[in-house]
Amino acid sequence: FILWRLDPEELGQEVIRRVNDKGGVQLEAETFSIKPLQGLFIDQASISGETPSGSVRADVAEVIIEYELMPILQKELVINRIIIDQPQAELISRPAAKPVPEGESAESEVAVEEPAETEATLAEQPEEAVGGFKPTVVIEEVRIENASLTAKTEGGDGGELAIKGLGLELHDFYVDSAAVAPLLGLNARGGIRIEEIQADDTTIHGGRGDIGIHNGQIAISDLSVETPNASLNVAALDLDMRQDPPSYHLEAGGAFDLNAFVEAEGPGGFGPAAVSLVLDGTGPDPDGATGGGSLRMEAGTVPAFPAVAKIEKLLGKSLISGTPYQVTDMDFSLANGIATLEPFRLVLE
Repeated sequence: FILWRLDPEELGQEVIRRVNDKGGVQLEAETFSIKPLQGLFIDQASISGETPSGSVRADVAEVIIEYELMPILQKELVINRIIIDQPQAELISRPAAKPVPEGESAESEVAVEEPAETEATLAEQPEEAVGGFKPTVVIEEVRIENASLTAKTEGGDGGELAIKGLGLELHDFYVDSAAVAPLLGLNARGGIRIEEIQADDTTIHGGRGDIGIHNGQIAISDLSVETPNASLNVAALDLDMRQDPPSYHLEAGGAFDLNAFVEAEGPGGFGPAAVSLVLDGTGPDPDGATGGGSLRMEAGTVPAFPAVAKIEKLLGKSLISGTPYQVTDMDFSLANGIATLEPFRLVLE
C-alpha cells in the first residue's frame, strides 16, 4: 500500500537533492515517474559541474534510478544502479595561461590547503531524513549508455575532440567529500566502450577497454582502436583533470599500414609494419602533443610513392622504387602535429 502511494515528484526531488549535495554536480529535471518494480525515471535532465580546468555540462534523455523494493516499503532509499541514457556532454577547458612578460609579476594566488583524502561512501554520511526517506544511499553501479562528448577550449582556440557512442559501466562507486573540487571527488572502476573519436580531420573507431577514476585522474587501458592507417592497442591513456588545461599521457602500439600512409602506388610495397608510440599533451588540440616512438618494417619492396617519385623525376632515373629491402627499424619524434624520422639505415638487396 505504501509502495503505490509513493509520490514520484517527492522522491525525484529527494534524489536530485542528494545527488547535488553529495555528487558534486548540479542535476535538474523536468518530469518524474515511478515504475514500482523498476525504479524512478527522470526525463529531460541536465547535469553540470565545475573542475579546476573548466566546466562540464550534459543534457540527458533519461535517467533511471533503480532501487531495492523492500527498503522502499520502510521509507528507506537504497539505490543499486543509476542508468544515464544518451547524455550529450560538453567539456570546456580554459585556455592555458599566457607566460608573464619579463619584468612583470604574475598576480598572486591564494594557496588552498587540500584536506586529507577520505573514502567515505554516500551511505556513510549521516544526514537528517528529508521528504519521509532515510538518507541511506548505496550506489553499486553507474551505467552511461550511448553518450556523446565534445571537448574544446573556451573561446574556440585550439582543436576540438568529439567522442560518439561512449558507454561506461562503473562499479565501486563513491565520492570523496574532501576533494578540492566536487567533480574531482568521483571514484569508480569498470569498463569503457567507444564507437568513434573525431579529432580534427581524423576519424578513429574504438572498441572496449578498462577504466579507473580516482579523484580527478582517469586511467584507461587495454582499449583497441582503428585509425585510417593502423590497428592499435592503447596500453595506457592517463587523463589528469586536475591540471589547467587537462593533461594526458598515451602509450599505444600495433599494426601500421605504411603503404596507405605514404600513398604507395604500383606493384610491390612495404612489408608488414608495427609501430609503438608514447605521447604527452594538454587540452583537446591533437597538434599540441609531443613524444615519439619506433617503427619496424618487415622485408618488402620499396613502392612508388609521391616523395620518391619526385626525387626520381628530378634525377631522371629510378633509384630505389621497385627494389627489395631488408627488415628496417626506425625511430621518430612528434611535435606540433609533425612526425620527424630520425636517421635510419635502409639496406637494399
